[in-house]
Amino acid sequence: MKNQQFHFFNLVESYFKTLSVLVILILNSTNSIGQTGAIEKANIERKFESGEMDVTQYRAIIEKWSNLLSSFRGYPELPYNGITKMIEFSFVKEYPSIDKKTIYNRIIEWSAINFGSLNTVLHYENFETGKIILKGSNDIKYMSESSNFWGIEKELVEPCECSETIVFTVKENKVKIEILNLSYEFTTGGYSTAGSYVPTTKTHRSIHSLYPVTEGPSTTWKVKLSLLVETADNINLLIANLDLYILNHIEDYNF
Repeated sequence: MKNQQFHFFNLVESYFKTLSVLVILILNSTNSIGQTGAIEKANIERKFESGEMDVTQYRAIIEKWSNLLSSFRGYPELPYNGITKMIEFSFVKEYPSIDKKTIYNRIIEWSAINFGSLNTVLHYENFETGKIILKGSNDIKYMSESSNFWGIEKELVEPCECSETIVFTVKENKVKIEILNLSYEFTTGGYSTAGSYVPTTKTHRSIHSLYPVTEGPSTTWKVKLSLLVETADNINLLIANLDLYILNHIEDYNF
């Protein structure tokens, strides 16, 4: 009897060791994750170790997380500062043949084209220090899931407004672009159903409230991951657009 119990406990111990190794392999090999990915791994492990889920639930969560990451081609690579616990985008662009004044003016022009009235979005500018601070917003779309009356799930593409503070620092032949205070505004309601009107409601969330993605119901994971991916893509596109506009300063007047 004692030998059987000893053998049983050995099997259990071996199972948990194997499961732990499997979890680490899944979370680390699915994609090349940064500090933000490490947060997700730690969060899942914390839930298991604290007893929030049993082994079966743990395995199901790991499988769902792995499948979701695969559908997004990996964890979104956002510049997460492990010290400040903030997402901080920072880019430095160099233009050896373009002077400070031209770079500065092109940023102002580009801002007017992309964000509308400068009176609304321009919050500070000082040519001597090379500083320009904008507070703008743009529309992005994200994916979510919904179930109909019959319980059949379908994927939806929803719009929301993403706001950010952009700080430009122009120095000689280069510019540093920092994107801070990212937040989202979600609009719901504004329609009639079953003879009653559902009023419009606006909800605001900081990008930092999306972390860890694995916190909260797993039904919210796709929304949060989608928002992070779309935000990163949108910012990279914005920077590429600015870069092109500055580089085209001669072509603009070549007519």
